[in-house]
Amino acid sequence: MDIILGYKASYILLRPHMLARESYLRLKWAWQRVFRGWDDRVIWSIDHHLCEMLPVWLRELKKNKRGVPVSFHENGWEQAWDCVLDEMILGFGAGEKIIRSELPIYKEMDEACPSCGFKEFSDRVDEFGGIKQIEKEYAELYDIFNEGFEKFREYFFNLWD
Repeated sequence: MDIILGYKASYILLRPHMLARESYLRLKWAWQRVFRGWDDRVIWSIDHHLCEMLPVWLRELKKNKRGVPVSFHENGWEQAWDCVLDEMILGFGAGEKIIRSELPIYKEMDEACPSCGFKEFSDRVDEFGGIKQIEKEYAELYDIFNEGFEKFREYFFNLWD
């Protein structure tokens, strides 16, 4: 099925005003990114934007760093700083999974029944470990996120190159 600007083609064909509106918004957002460096959609979900972009920026910092914080100037300093950056990357990656509800149990359920609707999906939760499994997976992701966020807080003023 063809997708146009995030909508099914049949939807756009039946509502041509949506094509004009969506085109206007995308042009507006592009203009905002050029002149402000961000667009209005960031404000709609700052947490999602940060969890999506911080791992990208931290990977780039890790790849192209020219130095490390003074506190790491000992034996193995570069490797230790890379570990700290990796923890931050992992933490914010877990944050994005929390926001997107990307739990392993949901993936397993989707693979087992790709055509299931919401009702069938929710009825089958018990087959895959139930609510306890979902809570456990969320708790694991929150722990990873909190560890990464703690490193981010601790080394916030060292994230420069």
